[in-house]
Amino acid sequence: MRVLCSIGAVAAFATPLAVIAAPCKIKQLAEFHVETANNRPIVEGTLDGQPVKILIDTGSPVSVITGALAQQLGLKTETQSAVHLYGIGGQWRAEETRIKKLQFGNFILTGLTMPVITRQKSHASGAREGVLVFGLDYLSRYTVEFDFANHVMRLMMPESCKPEQLVYWSKAFSISDMDTGPAYETQIKTQVLLNGKSIEALFDTGSQVSWSTTYGARLAGVANDAVAHPDDNRWRGSNVASLPKFLGNFETISIGDDETIRNVKLWVADLFAAETTQQTGSRISKPLEGLPNLLIGCDFFMAHRIVASFKDRKILFTYNGGPIFQASGKPPERLQTMSSASDADDQQRDDQQQ
Repeated sequence: MRVLCSIGAVAAFATPLAVIAAPCKIKQLAEFHVETANNRPIVEGTLDGQPVKILIDTGSPVSVITGALAQQLGLKTETQSAVHLYGIGGQWRAEETRIKKLQFGNFILTGLTMPVITRQKSHASGAREGVLVFGLDYLSRYTVEFDFANHVMRLMMPESCKPEQLVYWSKAFSISDMDTGPAYETQIKTQVLLNGKSIEALFDTGSQVSWSTTYGARLAGVANDAVAHPDDNRWRGSNVASLPKFLGNFETISIGDDETIRNVKLWVADLFAAETTQQTGSRISKPLEGLPNLLIGCDFFMAHRIVASFKDRKILFTYNGGPIFQASGKPPERLQTMSSASDADDQQRDDQQQ
């Protein structure tokens, strides 16, 4: 007994020096209001003192200004002939502009240089709304909380926190490993199970609803069983010619370690038709390596409260309730940005199992 007590005394003396860790502190750097009409997360802000609409787009690795907005604000642009951006629908021509001050909410950035994008060819009719697309080149510098159901978004800087401590509002949550991609093109990707098949998914707030690629649907054993193919079964984006689409029925989608959604309907299209290759000895085209086969869109964000920890490479989320995926009706045309897809309106309620 004397020996055991002696060891205990030594351990008690050593604890304050070597064992006790600093407490977790979550420093909130910014909080701003987000409007989510039609599943488009829009923040009101100012660019060099002029009002602008800012689209929060986690599917875009870079922040860009549309040509329409540059024209509206009278921004001076410089041609960068060697600079082109790629995404769904192929290539965008990029110029460049300089910004003295960008502000939304209490968040301020100064001394920026930002690409200005214009379409190579226009397949869409009518004028496009000018917006600033705020992507992961800036968002990935912080730990980001997406609370779109409550119209709030927060930028945080945790100190001495484990990933699970970032979900400060709930003890129960799902967690998934994040593949951020190369440093020059940060993305929020993770592996999900689509009908039990492991595929790579991209978390994309710029996509109003979630989509599967045709290749992803094929891997999951889901084929186009539509009887007819009218014009409504074609999707037309702003930087891509009309593409065939269909509504696919998926038995399950498992995202993270503790969430499986059953009886899911997703729009399916060859989203990366301009970026495919053929394997030797096969006539079947497949997406280039590194491209996702599932876009987890803003519909999923509306149904969850989500934290993206780029430092820890983790995605953590809790379920709010209500429909998770919203694939029904005709997908509306909308601004098409890098690595994001056009999408659909409201849909039926899907079954949720956790």
